[in-house]
Amino acid sequence: HEAKIYEYDIPLTYSVVTDDDDVHKKIIYNSEEKFKKEYSQKYSWVLKELFNKQATITNCSNCSYYTINYDSQHILQLPILENMVSTSIYDYLNNYFGKEILDCWKCDSCDNTNGNSKQYRFIECPQTLIIQLKRFEYCTKRNSRFKIVKHVDYPLILNMSPYKLVNKSINSKYELFGVVNHRGVSPFGGHYYSYCKNIKSKKDNNWYKLNDETITQISSDKIINDNAYILFYQLIN
Repeated sequence: HEAKIYEYDIPLTYSVVTDDDDVHKKIIYNSEEKFKKEYSQKYSWVLKELFNKQATITNCSNCSYYTINYDSQHILQLPILENMVSTSIYDYLNNYFGKEILDCWKCDSCDNTNGNSKQYRFIECPQTLIIQLKRFEYCTKRNSRFKIVKHVDYPLILNMSPYKLVNKSINSKYELFGVVNHRGVSPFGGHYYSYCKNIKSKKDNNWYKLNDETITQISSDKIINDNAYILFYQLIN
């Protein structure tokens, strides 16, 4: 990104908002305005292709007061929970985007500190969605890192509409085109290899395994595997 930056007057969906506008319009405007202020002087194709716009919503359980903070990121990191029975990536997405009860947040409107919550939502999905399955964690008792070896089911077509705050039916579905795999049980060793598909090609609909200097065609039913570490999805326009 740093090597490709240039100045760019990032366009906004809405040129102005007023107090009479609906909350969704205000959310879109505020998130785009923050993104524009942060990146207009250092824009690049990387931002356009990979960065999502995300909102952190904090709600009071006692009154209607809420706050929204805006951020952008290029990798969605999903914790792999060892105690979770389900293996579906949608359950891990539900966990990440689900409500988190806050112990110490105080409402600015009514001073309530009990049962308040926080949750994340996408405001705008990126062209390329990168999902990292956080298999490598740190154990304080052992003072070392370890790998969570657990199967995760991920679809070839991913629907992100439940995790968007606005425009849920627009630009929400993705097609899988790449998987980075890690074979081994230790974060300090093992072997990395990839599965890739050329989604730009209308003639070649095949999947390929890229293993060092060797490239071989593989069946699509081999793509979902226990070694998956990073997933690459392309937005279906």
